[in-house]
Amino acid sequence: MSELLPQQNQQADENVPLLPGNPPRRKVMRITAWLFAGTGALLLLLTALLTLYTHTQDFQKRVGRQVVSILEEATGGRVEIGSVQFNLWHLAAEVDGLVIHGTEPKGEAPYLSIDRIVVRITIGNLLQRAAGGLMSKVHLSLLRVEHPQFHMIVNADGSTNQPVPKKKSTSTTPIQDTLLDLKAAKAEVVDGVVLMNDKPIPFEMAARQLGVNVRYLSSSDRYGISVALNDLTTKMQEMPEAKSHMTAEIELGRSMVALKSLHLATGESSRLDLTAQLEHFDNPVWEATAKGNLEIKQISVLSGFPGLNAGSVTLDMTAHSCAVAPQEAQKQPHFWQRRHPAQSPANVKTLPPDPECQKGYLVAGTVKARGAGYTDQFVRVHGVDLDTKLHVTPTELLLNAMLIDLSDGGHIAGDMRINNWLGQIPEDTAQKSPTVAASQQTANTTAKALNSKPPAEGNRTLPKVLRSHAYVDVTLTRVSLRAIEEITQPRGF
Repeated sequence: MSELLPQQNQQADENVPLLPGNPPRRKVMRITAWLFAGTGALLLLLTALLTLYTHTQDFQKRVGRQVVSILEEATGGRVEIGSVQFNLWHLAAEVDGLVIHGTEPKGEAPYLSIDRIVVRITIGNLLQRAAGGLMSKVHLSLLRVEHPQFHMIVNADGSTNQPVPKKKSTSTTPIQDTLLDLKAAKAEVVDGVVLMNDKPIPFEMAARQLGVNVRYLSSSDRYGISVALNDLTTKMQEMPEAKSHMTAEIELGRSMVALKSLHLATGESSRLDLTAQLEHFDNPVWEATAKGNLEIKQISVLSGFPGLNAGSVTLDMTAHSCAVAPQEAQKQPHFWQRRHPAQSPANVKTLPPDPECQKGYLVAGTVKARGAGYTDQFVRVHGVDLDTKLHVTPTELLLNAMLIDLSDGGHIAGDMRINNWLGQIPEDTAQKSPTVAASQQTANTTAKALNSKPPAEGNRTLPKVLRSHAYVDVTLTRVSLRAIEEITQPRGF
């Protein structure tokens, strides 16, 4: 009897009708799967339609007008764009034929023109919490700029053709932080051209075949920048054009910039290698080195300083900053205050304990010249060999252990010191300099266009400096009167 009970219970369960509110688990899963599949298919369809629409002329025109409006507000110039293309699958955009007009006269080359720009972004893990919000997840994976042409004009009053942004930036973020927050994995500038016409100096520069490669170094939160310039033409005043090429490796951080290496080749055989590092932008500390062999005539061509006409010079120099700013170190007391000042001025800074570096900066090293020649209205020198140690501060230029061999066999040995070698400088020299004013304006305007803090605000004045005085202590050996007469004989005699 007990064996029949389970069968009866089973038959009773089979006769119980299924309630509408309790569907089987399998049926619920089937409906859920259909819902997810339908939603996914709808999203794919919408994405496909949106992708197709991004390739239409209507979309490109709409986006092009929006990009033009944004760039005109950010730069303040008149903007033209050939076309804009998007690729949603790769989160990429391409802009062709970008032109930004500044304040240059009609008929002049525009302020900036770029044949093609390719931008590709990546979006990080949205589930990971970060302090920067959604924008902190957006990183620049690729930026490629093809054949950019930059044209800068510096007018006599220091103004430039750089347009001014329409909206004033209220950001307090330094420009280097703005760039580093993008974490650009790769940025390239291909076949760039830079044209500069500085009318007050006058100075002209054309940089062609410019290549720049930028990569983000996550281990140090810096950018590594490689620069290659294969065709650099400069013309200073009435000098002939100088042809050069240059390569450089740079690192840019939030509070530092380091020139890891810079190699400059110019003229027939001039070569120069430089390194430098600058830290703490608010209170700069810097150091630099320079080594190379330069044709003396090429120095004249590059700098515009006339008279250098023969020979070569070998440099091995180091330089670094001191605790006192150069402008402060150049301040000199009045002659009646030099021996027994009544009290120390309140604005005088305490000099550092290092006796070798008390004047703002120190440049030291060796200079070797061979076959040097110099000619001006009053002096004519040729075939001179020079060996000396150079020591430069803002208030003193010292040629120590100087050995000079003249072309006729005479020798000169000794030291030369020039106090206040920078000469008497009016306080408003920097303020009146068009080139300095243009540099400050360019840096500040560029930062404002990127919605960053202007890096070069403030007045451009220097404290007054006293006149120069030279002291020479030398020994002449076998220097003939004939040689002295040839050196000091005025031109035309």
